[in-house]
Amino acid sequence: MNVINVFDNEFAVTRLSGELPPILPSLDYNVTSEQNVNNLASRVYDRFKVVVDRQNITVKYYQFAPRYRHPMNLQSQFFSQSSVRGVNDFKHLVVNNFSDNDKFLTLTYADSEKSDIKNLVKCNRQRKYFFSKIKEINGDFKYICVPEKKDRGYHFHVIADFEYIKQNVIQDIWGNGIVNVKAIYNLYGSALYLAKYLTKNKGIKGMRRYYCSKNIQRPVVLRGFEAYKVVSALDSNNKIPEYVNDYHSPYHGNIHLSVYKNN
Repeated sequence: MNVINVFDNEFAVTRLSGELPPILPSLDYNVTSEQNVNNLASRVYDRFKVVVDRQNITVKYYQFAPRYRHPMNLQSQFFSQSSVRGVNDFKHLVVNNFSDNDKFLTLTYADSEKSDIKNLVKCNRQRKYFFSKIKEINGDFKYICVPEKKDRGYHFHVIADFEYIKQNVIQDIWGNGIVNVKAIYNLYGSALYLAKYLTKNKGIKGMRRYYCSKNIQRPVVLRGFEAYKVVSALDSNNKIPEYVNDYHSPYHGNIHLSVYKNN
């Protein structure tokens, strides 16, 4: 995978070799001195980011390295970009810990007055109790839980990897309303479905965007030269990406995305 003329000379491009590639004049970093230019050239590796999860190796190559600001004042876009990063990190988290045939649950409330489902503190206590009782039956298991707030109150969407438990047993343990349990047939699709609630939850006071078990394993995130070494290894082993996309970010400029199978 040679990152050569990825964007038809819209910005400096890099041949994946052992030598430090130069910064070309087409890159406008808004620098004012030769020393600053040299500093940027020495940190060109910072334009690489690699995320390794259980299924994929995701490579991003940025026009503007994440540690350097675009010359324009893009503070508002930065916060928007932060939300996008949070959603992408969440999807990697799901893929790194679960697989097809794990469980997708929706924990709902039947009686809004009895359960006080507009009280997030009480709802979270019930959620924690439910997971503790499942653990007593199943043993240790992983879960990611995303709350959703509607006009009548809260309910929870969950991905979990516990073993088979009868529907009526799960229903009795929850005890607050209907529990919808399905097997996951498309893990990435389920991750996308849950991720859409993350942006809905942002800004709700006292509400975390998601909850997860302590044994959740975070994907490996590499930046700079460590990321560059992974990309070079992919190149030297003639690995072909499963998915490639070029797109534009108001904060990082043009981005080249490649996704490889992790096997």
